[in-house]
Amino acid sequence: MRPPSPSIPEKEFLFASLKESLRLDGRLPLELRTPIITFGPELGWVECALGKTRYEISQFYKTSLA
Repeated sequence: MRPPSPSIPEKEFLFASLKESLRLDGRLPLELRTPIITFGPELGWVECALGKTRYEISQFYKTSLA
């Protein structure tokens, strides 16, 4: 079963906004959010934020000294 399509007023709003180069958040059509990268106290831990979206990444390394 396919998801419901947007209503006619939603489609009209979307197309009108695209023609006028408007976005709801005020950015330009090709303007990207500035990424904020935070390195953690431990090796292999980093957090990347784009606006209110955050990603936490942790990678564990196993090293062997021969």
